[in-house]
Amino acid sequence: MLFRSVVDIVEDILIYNTSMTNAGDGARIKVFPGAPDNVTLSSGGGSGYVKNVVYDKYDVQNVDWPIEVTGCYTVNDPINCASRPPQFHISDVLFKDFTGVASKKNDPYVATVSCPSLEACENIRTENFQVKSPSGTSEAKCSNVSPTIF
Repeated sequence: MLFRSVVDIVEDILIYNTSMTNAGDGARIKVFPGAPDNVTLSSGGGSGYVKNVVYDKYDVQNVDWPIEVTGCYTVNDPINCASRPPQFHISDVLFKDFTGVASKKNDPYVATVSCPSLEACENIRTENFQVKSPSGTSEAKCSNVSPTIF
């Protein structure tokens, strides 16, 4: 289903005192790409923003991605994402006081933040992020975001 005229607003959200065990994703934000020219595809379109979201006091145990922000969900190829950029903006997201151990699936990574452009995502950051991978590291895969968020 295409959502060309739909506007979604996610704003002023607090997720507090959360535990996640044996899961694929912990704290997650995902945004669909823009509407495709080929209407046979099943997703995309719409516009809006995600703003002022705080995940505070979050413990993970055996979670594949304790943090996952996907700025072009369902489109894995950066070239295809660039051809269908999301009409969404993600800003002012804080991941605070995270503890625990990720699963071994993405070791040594414990987070992935992928935005379609530098303008699409602003002020995504962590404070007191203590999650480790099973190998003891705390690395993140990031694209088109400030390299100092972790």
